[in-house]
Amino acid sequence: MLTALRKRLTYTNLALTLALVFAMTGGAYAANKYLITSTKQISPKVLASLKGAKGKNGATGAPGASGGQGAQGPQGATGAKGADGKEGLQGKEGPQGKEGPAGEEGPPGPSCNGSGECLLPEGATETGTWIFYEQQELTAQPVSISFPLRLTSEPTRVWVSPAESETPGAVSGCPGTAADPKAEAGMLCVYAAKAFNIEESETAPSTGQTVDPTSGMILNFPIANFQEFASARGTWAVKR
Repeated sequence: MLTALRKRLTYTNLALTLALVFAMTGGAYAANKYLITSTKQISPKVLASLKGAKGKNGATGAPGASGGQGAQGPQGATGAKGADGKEGLQGKEGPQGKEGPAGEEGPPGPSCNGSGECLLPEGATETGTWIFYEQQELTAQPVSISFPLRLTSEPTRVWVSPAESETPGAVSGCPGTAADPKAEAGMLCVYAAKAFNIEESETAPSTGQTVDPTSGMILNFPIANFQEFASARGTWAVKR
């Protein structure tokens, strides 16, 4: 048998046999190694067929921890200024209006002499206030009234009691009230707003003659009970 085998063993047969052995061992070695190292080595059609369908979305994961505060960003650029509006032109001055009618003549002012004494104009009225608080044991309390503008003659004094001072014209010659004193021409009206411990009479208070009656007057208020406190206050008006 060996003799027959040697007769058939030639160089060609030996070369083919060795080639077959190497081919088989090379295939076994390649079975354990990756020969394709990139998708570029595979046909695009084959890759498309190997791609599976998209799976369902997985469950939402737990929220992560809050990140730290980021650094402050740079300040933005300042915007451009708007254009200034143009100042309007001043209009032309209108024509002068017509002169109005002359106003009524006002009452005459006081006439003053060189020494600075001024007279109350005729028909004008001047007013003032008076008050006293008596704490001394006196039978009468003097109160001085001064006329800022002098009269030309002594006026007639009229006393208006607290009850009468609330009604205008309650006493002849005195058409006003303690709150709004008025007098007729030639009259000096003394209005009493309040009076306590004063003797009530038509002529109270009496008149003293220690001053010029054209520039003022002293009124003596009679005290009802000189051992008690007395007080009074009011207004006056005189008209030339």
